[in-house]
This record gives sequence, C-alpha cells and structure tokens, in this order.
Amino acid sequence: MDRWEFNKDTGGGAAALLNDNYTNRDENDAPSEVVTSVKLGTEVTSSYECEIIALNSGLDIAVDQNYEGRHIHIMTDSLSWMSQLQSLPIKPRRVNAIVAECADKLAKLTKENMVDIHFIPSHVENDNNNEDEMKVPIGHSDDIDQLAKQASMDGDEIQHDPFISSFKLHLKKRERENLKDYIKERVQASRFKGYPERDKFKILMTLNERKIEPTTPLLNRARTGHSCARNHLKNLNMDDSNICRWCNTEIETIEHQVLHCKALQGKLSKVRKEYKGLNTSSFENALWEYPQEMNRILRRAVKKRCYI
Repeated sequence: MDRWEFNKDTGGGAAALLNDNYTNRDENDAPSEVVTSVKLGTEVTSSYECEIIALNSGLDIAVDQNYEGRHIHIMTDSLSWMSQLQSLPIKPRRVNAIVAECADKLAKLTKENMVDIHFIPSHVENDNNNEDEMKVPIGHSDDIDQLAKQASMDGDEIQHDPFISSFKLHLKKRERENLKDYIKERVQASRFKGYPERDKFKILMTLNERKIEPTTPLLNRARTGHSCARNHLKNLNMDDSNICRWCNTEIETIEHQVLHCKALQGKLSKVRKEYKGLNTSSFENALWEYPQEMNRILRRAVKKRCYI
C-alpha cells in the first residue's frame, strides 16, 4: 500500500491520501511507505489553500496510477473544501479552477474505485484534554482512526495571522460594494428615444428580497434595447429600414415580435399564452420581475426565428 502526505512549509494542516483497503492490512505488515512529499511554500496564506493544493496534488498522483477496484481514503482537517465538494453535485455553481479540477479528478477515481473522505480535527493536543476525550471515531477502522489522530497532531502552528482569511473575505465584499457604487453612478439612459429605461439596473444592485439569476445575453438585449431588431439596427445605420421583417407594417422591436406581430401569431401562440400567465403590467417590467420566465420566452422566440 502507498501513502502520500502533504504539509505546508510553515506547518498547518495536513492532508493524507491512502490507497487500497487499509482495514484489510495484516498486523505484521510493514508500515506504509511515504513515497513522495510536496512542499507548498510560504506564499500560501491560508489553511484552506494549503488543503486544497494538497488534495489536488494527491489526486494527480492517484489518477496517474490508474487504480481499479481500490478503496481510497482521503483524510483532511479542512471542513471548507469538504463542504464545497460535497455540495457541488446538488448545487452547481462557479468555483475556483483548482476546486473544479479536484471535483473532476474525484469523479474519475470513483468510476473504478471506492473513495472515502475522513475529517481529522486538527491541532487537538491540549493539556485540558485527557486521552479518552481525544479518541473520537472518525474513520471506518481503528487503524485509520489511529493514523488520523496521529496526523492531526503533527506539524506546528500556522505562522500567518489566523484572521487573514477573514480579512480576504471582507476585502472581496468591499470590492463588490465599490463595483456596485461605480455602476450605479455611471448607468446612463440610452441616447435613442423609445428605448427601455435604465434605472432598473441601479435598483437591481440593491435588491436582496429575491435572488435574481445572472443575466443572459437575451435578457440584456431586451432590457437595454440593443438587439438585432431592425429598430436598433437602423439607429446604428446598419439597416435602411426599421419596419418589421415579418408583417411589414409596424416598427420592429423585441416586444413587437414576441407579443404583437400578427404575422407571428401562429408561430408564437404558446409563447404569448405563457406571457399572459405572468402577473405584470408591461413587457419591460416582466423582464425584471420574471427573469427566468422571460429568458425562457425569449429563447423560444429566437428558435422561431425572431430577431432578438
């Protein structure tokens, strides 16, 4: 059986990756051999970074070995990446590239192997703790529990300020607030007459009552009026006419095509029926009040060859 250990130069948490079924090891077998060690360097500034880099390095080695039918144990004291990876399959979201790499490598390993992740409480050595209190079952066997306990007591204290991770979170929050203020101050009305109002872009920055999906290109086009419709193309001198290409009578806008164009009544009957089911006072308001529904309506309209 092989064993991989990863430690930060300055100490801190450790992550170990063990292959094969450790519970079946004979008592007379030799101890696991440390086959490689990865030094992460002092530029790593948080225990989370240390753990996720260690996990990624260990998974690289495990994937390269092309294991089949193995029982792989991954032990860590980082609840952060454990929770993050655990929730990804049921709550997909944007993550750092290295987290996505780890998720992909874990998926590859689990195709032909069984993978268990064990939580190790780190730095538990305390004068106030007696031996019995420190024996907390965290694995699938006494051997693994003992190994995990020993790993949790190895290493020195983390040398960087323990509040640096919190500082980084507050810094990112402040950056987002500054970006919102910047956008709110610089949102301007369109220089073309008859285009949607832009004030709702400012209001969106302060909305917390309802989670609004990230905007899509179709929603942005409809909300700004900057689209492939002839009305906008003529304003940009990209077309000689702003008359609808379907009915040849009205000005071609997104709203006209989706809701009012008589020539599209047959093609868009279901789309218009879905729109009527929305409790809204106008097409423009619906784009903000029902972003998911309107994005679906716009997608279906595009499939029917509407110019959006």
